[in-house]
Amino acid sequence: MNLLLPCLSLVCLLCSGALHAAEGATKDTGPKAAAAVKALRQAGKYAQAEKAARALVAARTQALGAEQPRTLDARMLLPTILMDEGKYAAADTELQSLLPVLRRTLGPEHPDTLGIQSDIFDVMLLQGKYQEAEEQLLRHIPVETRVLGAGSAETVRSRENLALVWMQLGKLKEAEAELHQTLALNEKMYGADDDDTLKSRHNLAVLLWKQKKYKEAEAAMRSVLAASTRVRGSKHPDTLGTWNNLAAILAEEDDYAAAEKELQILIPLKIRSLGPEHPSTLGSREQLMNVLYEQGKLKEAEEGYRALLASRERVLGPEHPDTLQNCSNLALCLQEQKDKDAEALTFARRAYEGRLKVFGQDHPLTVKSRDMVEKMAKRETKV
Repeated sequence: MNLLLPCLSLVCLLCSGALHAAEGATKDTGPKAAAAVKALRQAGKYAQAEKAARALVAARTQALGAEQPRTLDARMLLPTILMDEGKYAAADTELQSLLPVLRRTLGPEHPDTLGIQSDIFDVMLLQGKYQEAEEQLLRHIPVETRVLGAGSAETVRSRENLALVWMQLGKLKEAEAELHQTLALNEKMYGADDDDTLKSRHNLAVLLWKQKKYKEAEAAMRSVLAASTRVRGSKHPDTLGTWNNLAAILAEEDDYAAAEKELQILIPLKIRSLGPEHPSTLGSREQLMNVLYEQGKLKEAEEGYRALLASRERVLGPEHPDTLQNCSNLALCLQEQKDKDAEALTFARRAYEGRLKVFGQDHPLTVKSRDMVEKMAKRETKV
């Protein structure tokens, strides 16, 4: 069973009144409208955020012109939202169309132009284009270092992205060296308790996890969790995300009871802080279902997966990568139960066809889904 990958994205806590005000503000074209789009995204309301961002771009284009700086600022909001929705091809298309405009209007080495290139690398990572991302990051980082400085947030972000690419390519020694350097930079520039420093420490804990050094990864993640709780607070989204990853590591150690205990505490906190259907809350709910599955609590896990799938289809859409992962997990759970092979194959095929469309045929998740479908089809034929 694939446990959830670490999520490093930030979310914002919004009361319902503030969120309502944000939704209304998207009718404007001024700063409040842009803030409203960001608020919707941070609240996990991605479909609404996309609609608001597109409306803002259209309004500013009509009022100000297509290449006016404020219009370009609005356009730069959209790709990240599309990535949140799992619309990676659409995000890439938007970024690739925006990049030449920024190069022409701002210059190839303007911070905003370099930032859009970094967003393109994010999409490459999500699409599994690790080799291409590595090649381009190795060319991009020296430019960022020269223009923005070795200690700039964007440069460090790119170097950490390179480390994440190396993790996926199995170059763990290179990734480890890079992450230690970025951590040292962040500690020197910003201090031990800075947000970027905590993210670097988190990434090193993830590396230990990737290296299957589970005891060390657990200790490192607990240390980051304690620091994040002290600095950011126990209900901060990054603190909750670190807590979720700790539960995942416990599950990797086969300590399912401990993982379940952590998740049973964490999920109500996320529900209260973020809402019951925020994508981060849904991620922790899936983590719990994975743990129940591993403990052989198949009926309980199946019920949870089905409820979770309905929520994800409603919130994220039927082809979002998280929805497709849900289908894959449900297929595995059904396969373990009597007389459910046919339904298991149906969900496995849905996961495969969705991943083929979203990621392409060579992405590791697509290949894994194809193998799963082939094995399940052979099993059903034998029955």
